Amino acid sequence: MCVRGSQGYCVGGAICLAHGVEMYFPNNENLARVLQMLNPALDATAAYRYGSLILMYNDRGDFKTAWEAAAYALTAK
Repeated sequence: MCVRGSQGYCVGGAICLAHGVEMYFPNNENLARVLQMLNPALDATAAYRYGSLILMYNDRGDFKTAWEAAAYALTAK
């Protein structure tokens, strides 16, 4: 689970922050927009699905799978 506060962020937040987007806890829609920005090959539906998976696994505490979903989203063609 993400630690909330000024020092915390989730997997989706780490993706955003690493690419200059200041969101520590993005929601599905915001994360989908960032994923599309980083990987223009994703259509809106795929970006939303990947974003939802990343956040779902993160919230379950399954960070390894959240990062795997992020890798797929960022490299999908």
